[in-house]
Amino acid sequence: MPSLTGDGMRARRSPHGHDRSEFFLPLIALATILLVTLAVVYVPQVPAEADHVVERAVIEDPAGELRIDDVVNMAFASMPAVLAASYTPSVHWVRLRVRASSDGRPLVLRIRPTFLDTVTLFEPDPEGSGWRTRVTGDMVPYGEREVAAAALALEIAPKQPETTYYLRLETTSSSLMGVQALDWHEMRRAELMSDALLVGFLAITWCILLWSIGNFVARAEAITFIFIVSQICYMLYVLAVTGYLAPFVSSASPTTINTLTNILVCLTPAVGVMLHRQVFLVYAPARIVSVVGGVMCAFAFALTGMVLAGGYTQLALRANSTLIFVSSTFYFAMAFWPWKERAPSILLRTLYGVQALAFVISIAPLLGIISMGEWTLNYPYILVLTYGAMMFLVIHSRAKEREVLESENQARLDLVSQALDSERRQRDIQDRFTAMLVHEIRNPLSAIRLSADPASLGPERYRDIRDALAEIDATVERCSMGGVADALGASARGARFDVVEALREVVARHAPSNPVRFEAEGPMTVENDRHMVNVVLSNLVENAIKYARPDTPIRLDCRRVEKDGARGIVISVENEPGRAAAPDPRRVFDKFYRAPGARSEPGSGLGLYVVAGVTDLLSGTIDCTIADGKVRFDFWLPLVLPNSGGEPAAASAEVTAEAEGHR
Repeated sequence: MPSLTGDGMRARRSPHGHDRSEFFLPLIALATILLVTLAVVYVPQVPAEADHVVERAVIEDPAGELRIDDVVNMAFASMPAVLAASYTPSVHWVRLRVRASSDGRPLVLRIRPTFLDTVTLFEPDPEGSGWRTRVTGDMVPYGEREVAAAALALEIAPKQPETTYYLRLETTSSSLMGVQALDWHEMRRAELMSDALLVGFLAITWCILLWSIGNFVARAEAITFIFIVSQICYMLYVLAVTGYLAPFVSSASPTTINTLTNILVCLTPAVGVMLHRQVFLVYAPARIVSVVGGVMCAFAFALTGMVLAGGYTQLALRANSTLIFVSSTFYFAMAFWPWKERAPSILLRTLYGVQALAFVISIAPLLGIISMGEWTLNYPYILVLTYGAMMFLVIHSRAKEREVLESENQARLDLVSQALDSERRQRDIQDRFTAMLVHEIRNPLSAIRLSADPASLGPERYRDIRDALAEIDATVERCSMGGVADALGASARGARFDVVEALREVVARHAPSNPVRFEAEGPMTVENDRHMVNVVLSNLVENAIKYARPDTPIRLDCRRVEKDGARGIVISVENEPGRAAAPDPRRVFDKFYRAPGARSEPGSGLGLYVVAGVTDLLSGTIDCTIADGKVRFDFWLPLVLPNSGGEPAAASAEVTAEAEGHR
């Protein structure tokens, strides 16, 4: 199945085969949208010949002050099958010319939707003395309604050939009303079809809800939790606005039921907006979605507060419908937004296009923009099922992607673990070989040193043998230190000493032939491991002597430097490279690395590797830079070794005070 979260998160097929649900579940969801849409539009429809209403006409009463005697003599405008007059404080009068049944039996006025507050029927008095009135609507207790049905209903007995009736509509909800005059047989049939539609709706939404709960139990994610909450809200919302909730709360007052319905109407889109915001936060950058989505959520919850506060119900409901209209358009635009890094897939864009179209067509009648007959009256089913099926596809796709990615990540983790185990085994073999080699070489070296007689060999030859032995001994020592650098933990031990003095001793021990320029700000005391510091300094100085161009100066510099808030000392060793040329600064500290031009010189490629490892143990840093034809190593050492033995706090104060004294 194509990924719903974009090319950057496209799910790959499992090498072990295809999960059939990956194909069938999305197809079932899409088929459900289509079938239920058709069912909503066509199944509840009453045959035209079964409707006894001959003419519908409407007039608006902005002030709500007209009486029936005034209305009878006024000019009415033709009205479509469903009145869609938006949210307005006006009262609407509807005139109905109803054809009497051929057998003279009573008819039933079936009025939908059921969330209309008050609908008053004016019918001619059979005795000819004026008008009789009856009232139905959301504000009439369910037990007191004339007909026990989901729809609002009033029984009438038109006379031959036809009778004129008037309906007065006053509501805080949208002035959306469809009226039919049916015989009792058609009335029961229409109600049964509505019941069947509700059962199908609940079956589908319950399946989606249960799947979502199972998905959330398997892996708790915010998007799944919000979807579960939104599904529950939408189910209650549909039951409320279609009239099926009233029989279950018939003991409650009509005002309470009306307030509960209005709260659900405002709260449900708020949760939906939160869910859509969560979907698009996957794509980066998502700041516009986050900000606008957050504003719309806050606005929706504010509308719910207005309903609870009372007095602003109609304004809140109108703003709520506008919010649904705007949010569906906004998220449709976001699906086609030119995201810089990851873009929603074609399937997700298609789903948001379908949802936006369904939302716009469903909400437009509530805002009085257009009337679409039976679709208009059954809009809750279309809206909720389209939304639910689409979000089911999104969450299902995310779940499948997560499974594939987790499988791939586990495979990568296994490969990395295998590689680490292999590297560890190779390192153990290397270390054992190095230890054996060091041991086997040191014994012959000792024998050669004892056998070398300066008197019999002569000064010059003895010096050559001595230098060769020193070089071999240095190589052996580096091999030994290479193993130590790999194996040592943070075992450096702090002791106070003068770094400048230690550096001078190292230079004197190596006796370089190149001139040395030494710059220091005076004695610099640190508390660190002197032996390890000597290893670093010795390797840096020896490296500079070995690879410096003949007769060029080697520059040594010691200065106090703060690094990341910690006081310390930097020892810089700089030289102009000779025929070996400059090394690669990115690889110079790698084990066994040697610059191409340096391979003709004696060495093992372990010296700077040892320097890097020992520097870490000293809590310092080592850097190599090449500039102006010179190679420079900067060795930074903290004034006090962290976690050193003794009394670190006191020692640190003494060293810091001494450092301040030399400033």
